[in-house]
This record gives sequence, C-alpha cells and structure tokens, in this order.
Amino acid sequence: MTEWSEWSEAEAAAKWDSALTALPSYNLYQSYGWGEFKRRHGWTVRRGSIVVDGAREAMAQCLVREVPAVRITVVWVPGGPAGSAKGRRRLGQALRQHYPYCFFYLRANILEEDRAEERNGLTASGWVPSRAKVSQPVTFHLDLVPDEVTRRNALSGNWRHNLNRGEERGGTVKVWEPAQPLDSVYAVYSDMVRLKEIPPAVSLGELDALRRALGRSFTLAVALGADGSPCAVRGFGRIGTRAHDLIAGVSEAGRKIYANYHLTWQLLGLAREQGVLVYDMGGVDWERAAGVSNFKKGLGGRVVSVVGEWEWTNAGWLRWGMNLAIRFRRARL
Repeated sequence: MTEWSEWSEAEAAAKWDSALTALPSYNLYQSYGWGEFKRRHGWTVRRGSIVVDGAREAMAQCLVREVPAVRITVVWVPGGPAGSAKGRRRLGQALRQHYPYCFFYLRANILEEDRAEERNGLTASGWVPSRAKVSQPVTFHLDLVPDEVTRRNALSGNWRHNLNRGEERGGTVKVWEPAQPLDSVYAVYSDMVRLKEIPPAVSLGELDALRRALGRSFTLAVALGADGSPCAVRGFGRIGTRAHDLIAGVSEAGRKIYANYHLTWQLLGLAREQGVLVYDMGGVDWERAAGVSNFKKGLGGRVVSVVGEWEWTNAGWLRWGMNLAIRFRRARL
C-alpha cells in the first residue's frame, strides 16, 4: 500500500531539513528554504512523505499549480524525491491518490546518479523520460574532503596557472554579508549576461529573495578590484554536507586579473570550512556554454550523469502539452 503523508507548515518549518538530510539523495532543491524561495514564483509548496506498507521510504517537496476550472493539477519536484528507489518510484501513485478528481501531471528532476536499474524501475512504475528538458542531466561534483594541497594538485595545468595569476592580482575576496545591498554585486553578473548575450538565470529581486529564504545556508563571496568595487561574484546554497553553485559572474575588469579563479578557489575553501564534502558545480553544456563547462572541468571534479527529468501522468495529452510549452519557452529564451 502506498500513501502520501503531507506535512503541516509548522512541522515542515521545524523539522523538514533535519529529516531530509537523514535520507539518501537529499539536495538543496528539496530543502525547506528552496521551497520558500519558490513561493514567490506563484507555486504552492506541499511537502510530504511517501509511505509504502507503513514505512516512510522517501520525502518530496512539491511545487504545485492547480487549475480547478478544468480540473488540472501540475506538480514539479525539483531535485527529488529524496530517499529510497522504491519511494521515488511510488511518488506518482501516492500523489495520484491525493488528487483523485483531476487530470494529473507530475514531473521530477531526479539528481540521483544515472543507473540502468533506476531507469528500469521508474519505467516499470509508469514513469516516462521527459522529451523537453528544463535542465541539463550532466553536472560536475567536486570532492572537498582532501586537503587544499591535494585538491590544488588535482587542478588542470591551465586552471592552476590561472589561479596563480589570480592570487597575484585577482583582488581581495570577501564574504558579502546579509545586510549588504546587492546592487553592485548583481551589476557584475548583469554585465556578464549582457556580454555573453545569454538570458539571466536570476534577477536582482530573485537573488535578494534567495538570500533571505536560504539564510545562513547561502554564502555569497565577491572579489574586489583595486578600486574596491566588485569585479567577480560567486555564491552557493548548502544543506547538510552538500552545496550547489547558484550564481557566478565576472566583469571584463575581473577577467583581466583572473579574479574568477581566485574567487572560486577561496569560495570552495569556505564551503569546506562549513562542512561541505561534495560541491555541485551545476549543469554542463558543451554545446552552448563550452567556456563555462571547461572552467568547471579544470577544477578536477567528476562528471556525473543524473537520472534527470521524468514524468508521470494520467492523461497523455497533458504530457504532450507540457512538453510543448517547455519547448516554446526554451525557444523564446
């Protein structure tokens, strides 16, 4: 028997993260703070446990949108569920029982490392790989357990060379405190987006909301040039012993002094001091962002293919419509 046991708001605020980090496959995108951040985008946040035969097998933070007029419920599960493979597979069944009187569409971006048995198990439970993807199913994991000397030796020759240059002339690195305004920091990111002619992943307002939602779990570091103004920025969110890269940018002035290398290396040290053992550098896109991908590769991390985005629905036409909408949005961007 499979059940969905929903947590109350008060219970989730007090205990969600501690319970989440006790399970396998937890990550920032299933954290309480990330859910609170996503509320500003119009999502209803629902958190619950997947209970199979009386035992809690997994937990899922769900971003929900309901259209009562046409009886449609759409659920997006970023980074989850966390827990056992059995629990992940049963999420669709559990939520379907919770929403029995509607057309139901579920999409989950599963960050578990890709394995044949995982895919086979999902398929047997009624899941289908998403045709249109929101994110890349490949990332870099950095192991922060070794000491600094060992990690430095693992860098590529070019990365280590640029790090040496950055340490000589890459400015001063400081942690940006929660009370400090973000305008000058975001300007660095905005300039990078403009120069590369790419859509911004986050707005100034969203960055501020992210900082407030994650609180002490968010670290933003900035490289200051000779004139004292920001020339590079990088930030991560942390839960348990895992961290995820969330924002990075470098100005033209910062590029000339290799500030991004110096800043990134210092930030990884800060993460390690906070107890982070695995640092996720984020998606890899060799086709459209080769420079960024090579920068991440030079850090000596491990390329990881994840299970990625899968769907579960009781209406095939709804799957078709959702994938079409995602393709249209990506084409616009």
